[in-house]
Order: sequence, then structure tokens, then C-alpha cells
Amino acid sequence: MKSLTKKIFAVLLFLAIFLITGCKQGIVYNEITLTGAFRNASNTVKIFTEKAQSEEKLAALKKDMDSILINLDMLFDIQGTYKDSELMQIKNQAGIAPVEVSSEVIYVIQEALKMSERSIVDGVALFDPTIAPVWNEWDFPNNVYDECFVDLGMELSLEEIDEIKAAIQATIEAGLVDYRNIEINLEESTVFLKKAGMEIDLGAIVKGYAADKIKTYLIEQGYTSAVIDIGGNIQILGNLADQPFKVGIRTPYKKWCNIDYNENYEPLDETYGTIMVI
Repeated sequence: MKSLTKKIFAVLLFLAIFLITGCKQGIVYNEITLTGAFRNASNTVKIFTEKAQSEEKLAALKKDMDSILINLDMLFDIQGTYKDSELMQIKNQAGIAPVEVSSEVIYVIQEALKMSERSIVDGVALFDPTIAPVWNEWDFPNNVYDECFVDLGMELSLEEIDEIKAAIQATIEAGLVDYRNIEINLEESTVFLKKAGMEIDLGAIVKGYAADKIKTYLIEQGYTSAVIDIGGNIQILGNLADQPFKVGIRTPYKKWCNIDYNENYEPLDETYGTIMVI
């Protein structure tokens, strides 16, 4: 009994020292949940400060950051939420005429094209911003192909999958997925898709761009420590109590097992395909 009492006392003493040390560090955790822009992605910002932020201040931060996401969604939406988004206008004029767009849209498309060039394997770009027609054939919001959903009766049958694969193959053979068919005219500030039926989907890159803009905003507001998560795209600002943030990388193929960690806290950490950052 005395031995057990000593162990309990030791644990309580350790916790007391730990809590006192934590208070001395004076780190306050503030989490802000943002609007579900970009296909209703989960968007959160965690800000670490020395003093507690008032509810009014946090509300003002949320309003400003929501505005950043909404404005970007109005430019890059392809789901019909904003029928006059610049990407929707480009889609509607595919194979017909160039569309004048903002410098911001041109910039993100250019970055996507650079990523396409960097992702080429055996002559095929593994990252292609004209993938939207394939997304549409899959109808991902409604058709699920994931063992996690089998028990919910949401999985596709093999026959349905074969039909979708055939439709996707026809789309590819028609040349509707080829980043080289995106034509940018910098002098006229226009974007043109050379084939009717083509469509640009920048969802894989614009969320990272949004995280970058929010980081810039937080710096302008005087914050020095934050973790920004825009739909799984992680942007890090500064560090936490003089220690670098640890960013995990994981794959869904092994029940969401973490496969690597990165303590590089300045650049944008973003992955493509099935790999994601946490």
C-alpha cells in the first residue's frame, strides 16, 4: 500500500510540475473553424498566442479568413455553387473562345501547369488540372469506392465500376484530359481550352494557395505561430514554444497509418493523390 501511495504521489508531483511549466510558457491555444469552401472541405486555423484572444478578436479573424476562402471559391468553383466563377466561364467557352480572367486565376493555372510538367512519368502527367471530366464521370460525391463505406451500403458494384471505367477511357481518348490543351495569353489575360468538353479543376492546388494567403494575412495581423489546415493542405507559421511543428504524412491504404514526419516548418507541405498531410 505504501508503495502504491508513493507511486501515486510521484505521478501527481510530475503532473503538478508539468502544469506549472506549461503555465510559465504562457501558450494559449485558439482554434478557428472556417467556412467549408472548396467542395465543403474541412478548414481550420489553430493560432498559438501568449495571451488569450477575445471572442470579438477571434470572430473578426474568422470573418476575414472566411472572406479569403469565399472570394477564392467564387473564382475557382466548378461545382455550380457560383455559376459565373471564372473557371465555369472557361469551361462554358471551351473549344469556342478565350475567356478574360483575373491575374490570380492565371497565376494558379500556371502553377498547376508547372506541377504537371514535374509529374510526368513515361510521357504522362500524373497531375493534370484538366482532370475534371474524369471527376464528373466518377461522380465522386455520390459514388463511393472505399472499403470504409462497405458496411453502409454505399460501395459501387463491379458492374458499375466497369461502366465508369469505360466512360473514363472514352473521355481520355477524346483528348479531354490533357494539360497541354490549356492556352494562356498573358497580354490579353485570357485562358482558352482548345477542345469542347474540357474543364479545369484546380482543387488539388488552390487549397494550398488559400492556405498560403491565410498565412500571409496572419503575419500581417502580427501572429507568429499557427497551423493552417485547408482541406488537408497544411501551412505552418513559425513554431511552438521554440520547437518546430511536426507535420505527419499518411496513406489511407493502411488504415490511415502515418508513414513519415517532417519538421520543416516554413514551406507549404502539400501532397497529391492519395497521400495527405496531417
